[in-house]
Amino acid sequence: MDRKLWLLAVLVVGLILVAFGQKPTPRAESVAGSRYQLIPVQVWESGETTAKMFLIDTQDGKVWRYQTGAPTVTPSGDKTWVPDALISVGFGVPVMGQSSADMKKLPE
Repeated sequence: MDRKLWLLAVLVVGLILVAFGQKPTPRAESVAGSRYQLIPVQVWESGETTAKMFLIDTQDGKVWRYQTGAPTVTPSGDKTWVPDALISVGFGVPVMGQSSADMKKLPE
């Protein structure tokens, strides 16, 4: 009898734990706490406004601009498609073989 009662008690406790067990609490995602932020802007170019999209890394301060894909022709005359891309917006002109630390220095 004790064994059946013990088994019944374990079964009831198990069912209670399954039914009312620990439930995960949803975390509120803060927009202000995000590392990367997309910033849409209107830029005045060639006498008209154009929409641009920038991606900002709020921890490093790096900025990229979104470039939509477009058809293009290679120097050999072949038609191809340039895909969408995020292009780094930096200061100075990057030179092949130069480290990123050297590119941050302003020319004298």
